[in-house]
Amino acid sequence: QLQAEFDYSKIKFTEDYDDFIPPEPVIPEWKVYFDGNFWGHNRGQRAGKEIPINIQFSVNNKIWHVPSFYSCSKGLVIDFCVEIPTESIQKFISKWKLSPEHDYSGFTKEQQIQIETENPMAINISPEIILNKKTIHTSHGSGLSWYPSFSELKSLEAESVLKHYDLDVAKGWVIWRSAFPWHTKHKPKISSLSITIKHDPVQVYGSNFNVSMAGEAIDFINPLTNIRHKLIVQEYEQKEIPTGGFMDDDYDFPTHCIAMSYTIYPDLADGSFSISDNSDGERPRKKYINPMEPQASTAAMAIGVIGSPGKLTPIAFDGSNQGKLRAVCSALYFEPVKTVGWEIIFHEKPCADMTVKIL
Repeated sequence: QLQAEFDYSKIKFTEDYDDFIPPEPVIPEWKVYFDGNFWGHNRGQRAGKEIPINIQFSVNNKIWHVPSFYSCSKGLVIDFCVEIPTESIQKFISKWKLSPEHDYSGFTKEQQIQIETENPMAINISPEIILNKKTIHTSHGSGLSWYPSFSELKSLEAESVLKHYDLDVAKGWVIWRSAFPWHTKHKPKISSLSITIKHDPVQVYGSNFNVSMAGEAIDFINPLTNIRHKLIVQEYEQKEIPTGGFMDDDYDFPTHCIAMSYTIYPDLADGSFSISDNSDGERPRKKYINPMEPQASTAAMAIGVIGSPGKLTPIAFDGSNQGKLRAVCSALYFEPVKTVGWEIIFHEKPCADMTVKIL
């Protein structure tokens, strides 16, 4: 009744009312910097000179566009624009019932790995260039995505890229900007230039297993090769990490874990797999809780310890296929745990490296 009888014309807006209205976003002037990214750059830098090349090629059944590269004082900057058909995006979203409000949360870890593997927008690369017959690795990069179906996920930065390169806004796009430093003290004259696209490995879920002591063995199948392997536990023991390693006085940290060393027969190549605790362990606990303050349901930190297969010590065995001795630690817990659920994840490149000549 109060609202119905109120005369809203009596509300007088001051002259500075417009000061409180945020301005409409405006696409900034197009400039590319070596040390910058799509969101900005450090002051004092000079923008690179754009050199249009308009190269297209196909990698892993996707069309790649390299519209331009930029010659900067510190090196080259290249934009890779990967065209993603709208149909493949819609099929993927429909299969997993995804939306901006419903992302990967709520899925099991196995499902999350499968979703990431199937996601047509998930493109992770470590590109290289061959400049004047010299191979140069990327020093840094940044990426953007353009989802035509979700207006909530459309950013001004992605819109700026599509507008500058005249890309179709009705399609999905993954844009990756990579920087390559000069290998000489001064900016060289470019006589030849090629790009090598190297995809990072993707995860393929293997299997779960439980062991509780040294000497146990489990069989598993590599889903990439269908070869059966045997994992043999060499050591299995409780470990406790000294509390002095944690530099936070406000939290108590879990310190107990299980350390396991193992061998695999036939052996697997380094980097082709990883083994880890399939649990995240226990989160740090705040030492003092003020009942008058609002409390979060989960802590802001979590710690896990995972052994690295890249740092291994070869062990001599009678059988040539016995392999190396590898080690892994479980996640951290406040109290010693008797058993841990372990999982095997395999790593595979989605496609072979590809080199494209530019100049």
